[in-house]
Amino acid sequence: MADIGGGVLLEATTIGSGTGNYDSFLRIQATSVEEGFNTDQNGNVLDNKASFTHSLQFGDLQPINVGGTDYIEFRLDLNESNNTTNGEISLTDLRIYISGADATLADYNAGFAGFTSIFDLATTQALIDANHGSGTDDYRVLIPVTAFTDAGVTADSYVTLYSSFSGSNGGFEEWRTTTLSGGAEDQPAIAIDKITIDGAASGDGLVVLVDEPISWQYTVTNTGNTALSNIVVTDDQGVIVSPELSGGFNV
Repeated sequence: MADIGGGVLLEATTIGSGTGNYDSFLRIQATSVEEGFNTDQNGNVLDNKASFTHSLQFGDLQPINVGGTDYIEFRLDLNESNNTTNGEISLTDLRIYISGADATLADYNAGFAGFTSIFDLATTQALIDANHGSGTDDYRVLIPVTAFTDAGVTADSYVTLYSSFSGSNGGFEEWRTTTLSGGAEDQPAIAIDKITIDGAASGDGLVVLVDEPISWQYTVTNTGNTALSNIVVTDDQGVIVSPELSGGFNV
Protein backbone atom coordinates (compact mmCIF):
# COMPACT_ATOMS: atom_id res chain seq x y z
CA MET A 1 0.00 0.00 0.00
CA ALA A 2 1.14 3.52 -0.78
CA ASP A 3 0.26 6.50 1.41
CA ILE A 4 -0.88 9.20 -1.03
CA GLY A 5 -1.38 11.84 1.65
CA GLY A 6 -3.05 12.26 5.01
CA GLY A 7 -3.04 8.56 5.78
CA VAL A 8 -5.04 7.80 2.63
CA LEU A 9 -3.87 4.53 1.08
CA LEU A 10 -3.76 3.36 -2.54
CA GLU A 11 -3.41 -0.36 -3.25
CA ALA A 12 -3.61 -2.57 -6.34
CA THR A 13 -6.22 -5.31 -5.98
CA THR A 14 -7.88 -8.12 -7.92
CA ILE A 15 -11.28 -8.42 -6.27
CA GLY A 16 -14.19 -9.31 -8.56
CA SER A 17 -16.52 -6.33 -8.55
CA GLY A 18 -19.54 -8.61 -8.33
CA THR A 19 -18.26 -9.97 -5.00
CA GLY A 20 -19.87 -8.66 -1.81
CA ASN A 21 -22.24 -5.75 -1.30
CA TYR A 22 -20.51 -3.29 -3.65
CA ASP A 23 -22.35 -0.23 -4.93
CA SER A 24 -21.16 1.20 -8.26
CA PHE A 25 -21.73 4.94 -7.89
CA LEU A 26 -19.62 6.67 -10.56
CA ARG A 27 -18.81 5.70 -14.15
CA ILE A 28 -16.95 8.00 -16.55
CA GLN A 29 -15.77 7.55 -20.12
CA ALA A 30 -14.01 9.74 -22.68
CA THR A 31 -10.99 9.46 -24.95
CA SER A 32 -7.60 10.78 -23.75
CA VAL A 33 -8.86 12.86 -20.80
CA GLU A 34 -11.92 12.12 -18.67
CA GLU A 35 -13.39 13.49 -15.46
CA GLY A 36 -16.52 13.20 -13.38
CA PHE A 37 -18.13 13.10 -9.95
CA ASN A 38 -21.02 11.21 -8.43
CA THR A 39 -24.35 13.00 -8.57
CA ASP A 40 -28.06 12.41 -9.02
CA GLN A 41 -28.19 15.09 -11.72
CA ASN A 42 -29.17 13.68 -15.10
CA GLY A 43 -28.00 14.74 -18.53
CA ASN A 44 -24.53 15.70 -19.70
CA VAL A 45 -22.53 16.14 -16.51
CA LEU A 46 -18.86 16.13 -17.55
CA ASP A 47 -17.96 12.61 -18.71
CA ASN A 48 -20.38 10.81 -16.39
CA LYS A 49 -22.46 7.87 -17.54
CA ALA A 50 -25.67 9.02 -15.84
CA SER A 51 -27.32 5.58 -15.68
CA PHE A 52 -24.42 4.27 -13.58
CA THR A 53 -23.86 7.34 -11.39
CA HIS A 54 -25.62 8.46 -8.22
CA SER A 55 -25.13 10.28 -4.92
CA LEU A 56 -23.86 8.72 -1.70
CA GLN A 57 -24.65 9.50 1.93
CA PHE A 58 -22.17 8.75 4.67
CA GLY A 59 -24.68 6.77 6.73
CA ASP A 60 -25.01 4.24 3.90
CA LEU A 61 -21.27 3.50 3.70
CA GLN A 62 -19.81 0.40 5.36
CA PRO A 63 -16.41 0.99 7.01
CA ILE A 64 -13.80 -1.76 6.86
CA ASN A 65 -10.93 -2.40 9.27
CA VAL A 66 -7.41 -2.74 7.92
CA GLY A 67 -4.52 -3.16 10.35
CA GLY A 68 -6.58 -1.85 13.26
CA THR A 69 -7.75 1.30 11.46
CA ASP A 70 -11.28 1.89 10.15
CA TYR A 71 -11.50 3.11 6.56
CA ILE A 72 -14.07 3.97 3.93
CA GLU A 73 -13.05 1.94 0.88
CA PHE A 74 -13.44 3.17 -2.69
CA ARG A 75 -12.68 0.60 -5.40
CA LEU A 76 -11.62 1.51 -8.93
CA ASP A 77 -12.28 -0.69 -11.95
CA LEU A 78 -10.23 0.40 -14.97
CA ASN A 79 -11.40 -0.68 -18.41
CA GLU A 80 -8.53 0.07 -20.78
CA SER A 81 -7.27 -1.67 -23.91
CA ASN A 82 -5.84 -5.15 -23.58
CA ASN A 83 -2.16 -4.52 -24.27
CA THR A 84 0.88 -3.30 -22.34
CA THR A 85 0.91 0.29 -23.62
CA ASN A 86 -2.80 1.03 -23.77
CA GLY A 87 -3.39 -0.53 -20.36
CA GLU A 88 -1.66 2.44 -18.74
CA ILE A 89 -3.66 5.39 -17.42
CA SER A 90 -2.92 8.22 -14.99
CA LEU A 91 -5.10 9.31 -12.09
CA THR A 92 -4.50 13.06 -12.32
CA ASP A 93 -6.91 14.21 -9.63
CA LEU A 94 -8.92 12.66 -6.83
CA ARG A 95 -10.97 14.71 -4.41
CA ILE A 96 -13.40 13.67 -1.69
CA TYR A 97 -15.91 16.12 -0.20
CA ILE A 98 -18.83 16.11 2.22
CA SER A 99 -21.79 18.46 2.00
CA GLY A 100 -25.35 18.97 3.11
CA ALA A 101 -26.79 18.42 -0.37
CA ASP A 102 -26.08 16.34 -3.46
CA ALA A 103 -23.39 17.78 -5.73
CA THR A 104 -24.43 19.28 -9.08
CA LEU A 105 -22.69 20.64 -12.16
CA ALA A 106 -23.15 24.14 -10.73
CA ASP A 107 -21.17 23.05 -7.66
CA TYR A 108 -18.40 21.71 -9.89
CA ASN A 109 -18.29 24.97 -11.85
CA ALA A 110 -17.99 26.84 -8.54
CA GLY A 111 -15.04 24.67 -7.46
CA PHE A 112 -17.27 22.84 -4.94
CA ALA A 113 -17.42 26.03 -2.88
CA GLY A 114 -19.13 25.44 0.46
CA PHE A 115 -18.22 21.74 0.44
CA THR A 116 -15.89 20.37 3.12
CA SER A 117 -12.74 18.79 1.69
CA ILE A 118 -11.80 15.37 3.06
CA PHE A 119 -9.00 14.53 0.62
CA ASP A 120 -7.24 16.22 -2.31
CA LEU A 121 -4.68 14.23 -4.30
CA ALA A 122 -1.38 16.11 -4.51
CA THR A 123 0.53 13.94 -6.99
CA THR A 124 -0.56 12.19 -10.19
CA GLN A 125 -0.67 8.41 -9.79
CA ALA A 126 0.38 6.14 -12.69
CA LEU A 127 -2.02 3.17 -12.87
CA ILE A 128 -2.34 0.11 -15.08
CA ASP A 129 -5.31 -2.04 -16.00
CA ALA A 130 -3.73 -5.31 -14.89
CA ASN A 131 -7.13 -7.06 -14.85
CA HIS A 132 -7.97 -6.11 -18.44
CA GLY A 133 -11.52 -5.03 -19.08
CA SER A 134 -14.37 -4.56 -16.63
CA GLY A 135 -15.49 -6.92 -13.91
CA THR A 136 -12.45 -7.00 -11.61
CA ASP A 137 -11.38 -4.00 -9.54
CA ASP A 138 -7.81 -2.87 -10.16
CA TYR A 139 -7.20 -0.52 -7.21
CA ARG A 140 -8.71 0.56 -3.96
CA VAL A 141 -8.41 3.85 -2.08
CA LEU A 142 -8.77 3.74 1.70
CA ILE A 143 -9.87 6.94 3.46
CA PRO A 144 -9.57 6.88 7.28
CA VAL A 145 -12.97 7.22 8.93
CA THR A 146 -11.39 9.80 11.24
CA ALA A 147 -10.87 12.07 8.21
CA PHE A 148 -14.65 12.25 7.92
CA THR A 149 -15.48 12.46 11.63
CA ASP A 150 -12.86 15.15 12.24
CA ALA A 151 -14.56 17.18 9.49
CA GLY A 152 -17.94 16.93 11.24
CA VAL A 153 -19.61 14.35 9.03
CA THR A 154 -23.11 13.11 9.90
CA ALA A 155 -25.08 10.14 8.62
CA ASP A 156 -27.00 12.50 6.33
CA SER A 157 -23.89 14.11 4.83
CA TYR A 158 -23.44 13.61 1.09
CA VAL A 159 -20.09 12.16 0.02
CA THR A 160 -18.80 13.38 -3.35
CA LEU A 161 -15.90 11.71 -5.18
CA TYR A 162 -14.39 13.68 -8.07
CA SER A 163 -11.73 12.04 -10.24
CA SER A 164 -9.93 12.79 -13.48
CA PHE A 165 -7.72 10.62 -15.68
CA SER A 166 -5.39 11.09 -18.64
CA GLY A 167 -4.41 8.43 -21.16
CA SER A 168 -7.86 6.85 -21.33
CA ASN A 169 -8.35 4.98 -24.60
CA GLY A 170 -10.62 2.03 -23.89
CA GLY A 171 -13.88 1.63 -22.03
CA PHE A 172 -15.20 3.23 -18.88
CA GLU A 173 -13.61 3.77 -15.47
CA GLU A 174 -15.88 2.95 -12.54
CA TRP A 175 -15.81 3.64 -8.78
CA ARG A 176 -17.50 1.39 -6.22
CA THR A 177 -17.83 1.26 -2.46
CA THR A 178 -19.24 -1.10 0.15
CA THR A 179 -22.67 -0.18 1.47
CA LEU A 180 -24.65 -1.33 4.46
CA SER A 181 -27.05 -4.22 3.93
CA GLY A 182 -30.20 -4.59 5.93
CA GLY A 183 -33.94 -4.51 5.85
CA ALA A 184 -34.38 -2.27 2.85
CA GLU A 185 -37.09 -3.21 0.36
CA ASP A 186 -35.80 -5.16 -2.65
CA GLN A 187 -35.32 -2.78 -5.55
CA PRO A 188 -33.76 -4.69 -8.46
CA ALA A 189 -32.53 -2.67 -11.43
CA ILE A 190 -30.07 -2.98 -14.28
CA ALA A 191 -28.28 -0.57 -16.60
CA ILE A 192 -26.92 -1.45 -20.04
CA ASP A 193 -23.96 0.30 -21.66
CA LYS A 194 -23.33 -0.30 -25.39
CA ILE A 195 -20.03 0.70 -27.04
CA THR A 196 -18.66 0.24 -30.55
CA ILE A 197 -15.49 -1.82 -31.14
CA ASP A 198 -13.44 -1.34 -34.30
CA GLY A 199 -10.29 -3.45 -34.11
CA ALA A 200 -8.13 -2.11 -31.25
CA ALA A 201 -10.29 1.00 -30.84
CA SER A 202 -13.43 1.10 -28.73
CA GLY A 203 -15.79 3.69 -27.35
CA ASP A 204 -18.35 6.22 -28.52
CA GLY A 205 -18.09 8.35 -31.65
CA LEU A 206 -15.71 6.12 -33.63
CA VAL A 207 -15.28 6.83 -37.34
CA VAL A 208 -15.67 3.63 -39.40
CA LEU A 209 -15.46 2.99 -43.12
CA VAL A 210 -18.22 1.63 -45.34
CA ASP A 211 -18.30 -2.20 -45.32
CA GLU A 212 -15.75 -2.30 -42.47
CA PRO A 213 -16.62 -5.04 -39.95
CA ILE A 214 -17.32 -3.77 -36.44
CA SER A 215 -18.78 -5.22 -33.28
CA TRP A 216 -20.47 -3.95 -30.15
CA GLN A 217 -19.90 -4.63 -26.47
CA TYR A 218 -22.80 -4.62 -24.03
CA THR A 219 -22.06 -4.25 -20.31
CA VAL A 220 -24.96 -5.17 -18.04
CA THR A 221 -24.66 -3.95 -14.45
CA ASN A 222 -26.91 -4.61 -11.48
CA THR A 223 -27.64 -1.11 -10.14
CA GLY A 224 -30.32 -2.01 -7.58
CA ASN A 225 -29.92 -3.41 -4.09
CA THR A 226 -30.92 -6.90 -5.27
CA ALA A 227 -28.95 -8.66 -8.03
CA LEU A 228 -30.82 -9.96 -11.06
CA SER A 229 -29.68 -13.03 -13.02
CA ASN A 230 -30.52 -14.87 -16.26
CA ILE A 231 -30.57 -11.55 -18.12
CA VAL A 232 -30.98 -11.72 -21.91
CA VAL A 233 -29.95 -8.74 -24.05
CA THR A 234 -31.74 -8.21 -27.37
CA ASP A 235 -30.62 -5.51 -29.81
CA ASP A 236 -33.39 -3.99 -31.95
CA GLN A 237 -30.86 -3.53 -34.78
CA GLY A 238 -30.73 -7.28 -35.36
CA VAL A 239 -27.29 -7.78 -33.79
CA ILE A 240 -26.63 -11.29 -32.44
CA VAL A 241 -25.62 -10.90 -28.79
CA SER A 242 -23.41 -13.59 -27.24
CA PRO A 243 -22.89 -13.47 -23.44
CA GLU A 244 -19.36 -13.39 -22.05
CA LEU A 245 -18.83 -13.47 -18.29
CA SER A 246 -16.18 -11.46 -16.47
CA GLY A 247 -14.74 -11.93 -12.99
CA GLY A 248 -17.19 -11.86 -10.11
CA PHE A 249 -20.35 -12.13 -12.20
CA ASN A 250 -22.81 -14.84 -13.16
CA VAL A 251 -25.97 -15.24 -15.22
